[in-house]
Amino acid sequence: MSKESEILVQRRNRIVIAARKVFLERGHRATTMEAIAKAAGIAKPTLYGYFPDKDAVFKSVVSTIVEEMKAAFLENLPSEGTPSERIFHALACKFLVMHKVFHGSPHKAELLSEEGRLSADDIHSFKKWLHKQVEDILEDAGYEEPEFITKIMLASIMGVHLEEFDPPTFARGAQLIIHKLLH
Repeated sequence: MSKESEILVQRRNRIVIAARKVFLERGHRATTMEAIAKAAGIAKPTLYGYFPDKDAVFKSVVSTIVEEMKAAFLENLPSEGTPSERIFHALACKFLVMHKVFHGSPHKAELLSEEGRLSADDIHSFKKWLHKQVEDILEDAGYEEPEFITKIMLASIMGVHLEEFDPPTFARGAQLIIHKLLH
């Protein structure tokens, strides 16, 4: 990668990081391109050089969060242990990313709604990927109906996450769900 390309990528990443903060502080509706540019320390025309509109910036923010969740899951998926332990550990780390992202934002519900509307393909693709990861663990361990168990498990854990428990309480709930479904 050329030095110029590297600088452009770094600037784009700074914009996305700044935009994420603005979206979390203001919500999607109240965020403006001007606010994003100001937070990123760039001129508004420069921002438009990277993104055509606010929704494109938001999609990039969501894409970054999805990549963080994938990385957290994969980096924390133990190769040893029971399926229950392996799945719990990886999912807990994935959901910890979500918790860190949305913690303290009064706009969580609005942002999740916009995420579904504007980034449906990214979200669908991630959910499909996540289901496949968990399903493969269950299938390799010989569980019957791994697809069904995975759907129930992930839907239940997402419900616990949406209750906005602190991380230790969330972990207890997720561990209980996984344990009860697999034993």
